[in-house]
Amino acid sequence: MKVENPPLNPRIVCQMHELWFTAFGNDFISDVPDEVLYGEEDRWNCVHIYRHISEHQTISTAIVIRPHSIPALGGLGEVSTNPKFRGKGLATVTCRQLAEDFHETGGVALFLGTVNPDAARIYERLGWQHINGSKLMVNLSDTDNYDDFIQKYFYDSIPSKICVAQPGSRIPLIPLVLLPHDWSILDSNVSLYSINVEPQLSCLGLYRRYEYLRTHCQGEWFTLLTEDERVIGVSSASYKGNNRYQVDGFCHPNYENFFVKLIETAVNWCKSRQAAEITFKISQQDRSKKHIVRNIGFNTMIKEDYRDKNILKTQTLLYSTD
Repeated sequence: MKVENPPLNPRIVCQMHELWFTAFGNDFISDVPDEVLYGEEDRWNCVHIYRHISEHQTISTAIVIRPHSIPALGGLGEVSTNPKFRGKGLATVTCRQLAEDFHETGGVALFLGTVNPDAARIYERLGWQHINGSKLMVNLSDTDNYDDFIQKYFYDSIPSKICVAQPGSRIPLIPLVLLPHDWSILDSNVSLYSINVEPQLSCLGLYRRYEYLRTHCQGEWFTLLTEDERVIGVSSASYKGNNRYQVDGFCHPNYENFFVKLIETAVNWCKSRQAAEITFKISQQDRSKKHIVRNIGFNTMIKEDYRDKNILKTQTLLYSTD
């Protein structure tokens, strides 16, 4: 088994993509983009690529990403083995080793996501535990359960700044989303809901969903950070065509007083793009969120929608400075 850091040789990256397509299907979209493998995020994240090789071909992979600012956190992704080599325990050997490496270098919480029950059982045997309200699991360095860890993680967080989201938030975004938020819709721009409403399936994919706003929707997103760059809030803006934009966002329940500034940041970005219309989609049951955004200037309801056969009723509000 080889353990490597970016930048990888393009030939190796091509091999990894071929493996993933073989293992997961031709429609597979990696949560670890090529720019990570080529070292373009080295300024923000430490990346370790674990590979098994046979006859100069990559037959098994796993990738661990850790933010430099919060090395206690990590995300594990793209754990895969060529079907021809399954049953040999390659993934088990790899995940056992990478978990040891992670904790020996100061890691505390290593997240992963899986919807495969067979894979989940393997992770359980290696020390991962399930996180309520999600298909995510976490491997902790001590005997704490996840609830104890997350309480300590966010304890006494001091908001420091709101900024355009950077790759350093790729992993710290995960624990924020996994909180049991009272607001049912966290961010309609990326179809993100509270785990109280819908089980969270994404792990490393959370950052990819937000980046999609930039790369495909002519949008932007912003993060509320602590001094050590824990993510405690997010806002976003998505282009809807004809110079129309939609904004949304959420934050840690203890810091809802910063939510106004988060949304205003997204609104001001839309204004800088000469937006003709700015809207906000909100669930009727999220009364406190609705009250906040109305005070910002989203006053006029322009339509109502239903999601999932009337389970969740939403309103779309129009921004006005009047």
